[in-house]
Amino acid sequence: MATLIGLLASSGLRSGEVVRLDRSDVDLTNGVLLVRKTKFRKDRLVPVHTTTQAALRHYAHDRDAAFPTPKDQGFFLSSRGNRLSATGLQNGFAEVRKLAGLDGGKPLRPHDLRHRFAVTRLSFWHQQRADVQALLPLLATYLGHASYSDTAYYLTGSADLLACCGPRFPRWRCSMSEHLLLAPLLESYFRRRLTKQRNATPATVASYRDALRMLILFAAAKLRKRPAALVLEDLDRDLVLAFLDELEEKRNNTVATRNARLAAIRSFFHHVAAADPASFGVAQRVLTIPTKRAHIEVTHHLTKAEVDAVIAAPDQRTPRGRRDRAFLLFLARTGARVSEAIGVNADDLQLDRPRSQVLLHGKGRRDRVIPVPQDLARALAALLRECGIANHKPRPIFIGAHNERLTRFGATHIVRRAAAKAVAIRPNLAEKPISPHIFRHSLAMKLLQSGVDLLTIQAWLGHAQVATTHRYAAADVEMMRNGLEKAGIEGDYGTRFRPTDAVLQLLNSI
Repeated sequence: MATLIGLLASSGLRSGEVVRLDRSDVDLTNGVLLVRKTKFRKDRLVPVHTTTQAALRHYAHDRDAAFPTPKDQGFFLSSRGNRLSATGLQNGFAEVRKLAGLDGGKPLRPHDLRHRFAVTRLSFWHQQRADVQALLPLLATYLGHASYSDTAYYLTGSADLLACCGPRFPRWRCSMSEHLLLAPLLESYFRRRLTKQRNATPATVASYRDALRMLILFAAAKLRKRPAALVLEDLDRDLVLAFLDELEEKRNNTVATRNARLAAIRSFFHHVAAADPASFGVAQRVLTIPTKRAHIEVTHHLTKAEVDAVIAAPDQRTPRGRRDRAFLLFLARTGARVSEAIGVNADDLQLDRPRSQVLLHGKGRRDRVIPVPQDLARALAALLRECGIANHKPRPIFIGAHNERLTRFGATHIVRRAAAKAVAIRPNLAEKPISPHIFRHSLAMKLLQSGVDLLTIQAWLGHAQVATTHRYAAADVEMMRNGLEKAGIEGDYGTRFRPTDAVLQLLNSI
């Protein structure tokens, strides 16, 4: 028992890890333990001190002399020659604790030796003026922690440790004040984490940039500071929650938009926790903000007549009208996202083939080829001739008012302007949420009603999962009604169950 307790105290192993050690797991020559099937099913190698190595070698010699033919391959054996169980360890430890006179107050547990090992090691590092934040991941690996925060817990493990840390804090604070400013963290986040480490798309970078910009402007206005004077502690959990509430209450953002902004904020604070361990507490509190559940509305779409009315609305006698019609026709015939449509270049089109097609650059860097019908091919060819753009040139085909690539706001303006004119012909358009994305829903519903399978629609629209495409099947009431008729399900229902028991009646009334 003395060797086992010494191993717990000198290595910080869990008691379960010690009793599961086999003879083959203990390398007495090199002083390394192979700890198998630890918490979360992780194996790790644990080197031990030479004094511990000598004690283990001495125990192994006495054990082999007492049990030449062991009944088990366990390294630590009981008095009967079997592997020492967890209960046997607890009972033996209780006897040792009693002999040492440590039964008073809160009982000492074997696991407390693990805590003592961690706190003692941290205290030693502080006394040696070592960089504890840099060494903390090494301690986490040695102890087999699944999360870095589990090891950071020991930083406040005892009054002696806090007293040891106290004199170093003012000097550390002065040396680290530069890193607590937002500017270096923001720069490293966008230039290293998003761009180099995650290889995020320009659309993702722009979305995250806008979200953090809005948060910083909100914090500057609320705290009456200049954005450059903000420090990381200013962006605490309460301020982030107030910012999210303002998005919904004052800016009238949907829950989905609110969750998208929160995702960008959480991504930034994940980077903060790794880049500046001193700000781990601030980052952890922000990361606990949950996403908000949203009401999933019915997917809105346009009928064929409504789509044709919107496409025909622009004035074909003007260059702007011809461009608008070509853009609306592109959205309606390809089902492209607005970012995909405005991102199409002339060299993405193949109009000289027997069957024209276009290359769309979708979300998540997923490209796909979409067939182009004849009416759209004619409109695009005429637009290219009018703008003087050759098919092989990497130039945008949809140009804005300033002779630059059409923006998302410009695309939305084109769609709503055409829909406003089409209301005179199709009054139902006034009751529908008009945006470029509604053409995507309309094409999906048309394909589904035409008998196209969901997997083909998924490939056409560029969905990452078929579950996203399945929403269109739930939006078509006529298809569901036809399914009921084919299944022979009628509206004549049987008698409703009436509970007779008083308890069941009470539950039924709730």
